[in-house]
Amino acid sequence: MDRSRKRILCIEDDEDTCVLLALWLGLSNCEVISAPTMARGIDLARHQGFDLYLVDSRLPDGTGVEVCHQIRAFDAHTPILFWSGDDDAPNQAYAAGAQAFIAKPIDPDPFKKTIEDLLRVHRSKEAERSV
Repeated sequence: MDRSRKRILCIEDDEDTCVLLALWLGLSNCEVISAPTMARGIDLARHQGFDLYLVDSRLPDGTGVEVCHQIRAFDAHTPILFWSGDDDAPNQAYAAGAQAFIAKPIDPDPFKKTIEDLLRVHRSKEAERSV
């Protein structure tokens, strides 16, 4: 596996958003895997290795907060970037284990910088754990 290419799990039910993110983040040497439901996202997160989780606040079968709690039950280290248009979502996201929050509609430049920062911190923490 090419570990220089970062793997991102996008748990988002809007297919167009996932396609756009895959194309856009692919330019930054990232592979984006999409999950349109909470159940599919949790299954992928549990059984495949990712460098970052992108989690939408509302999914057809649950909430992004539930996703964060479930991921944190088996993965305490991989960063979670939560996004939402709800005013109360930032506090809920951080309380559920997210490291970052982006409000919708997404401004591309801060969004990309947040992703780069989370991946850089995750990469350095992985290196520390492997020593």
